Amino acid sequence: MTVNYQTINTLKVSKKLLNFVNDELLEGLNISPDKFWSGFDKVVHELAPKNLELLNVREDLQKKINGWHQKRKDKETDINEY
Repeated sequence: MTVNYQTINTLKVSKKLLNFVNDELLEGLNISPDKFWSGFDKVVHELAPKNLELLNVREDLQKKINGWHQKRKDKETDINEY
């Protein structure tokens, strides 16, 4: 499946999402597509460092969970220990 993207400010947005937001989501709201995409672009970039930090925390937690299971792969799981 090929996804077509369009550049909106500094974002690459799928045409399907772009059309949904512009034609359906914003319908009846007092927000222009330009204002929405400008604000969304700003928020995405402001939150990118925090999002990266949270993804790193999640990756670390997942490695610990995987390690716990690998060490106990031949044992019955003790739910209290888990």
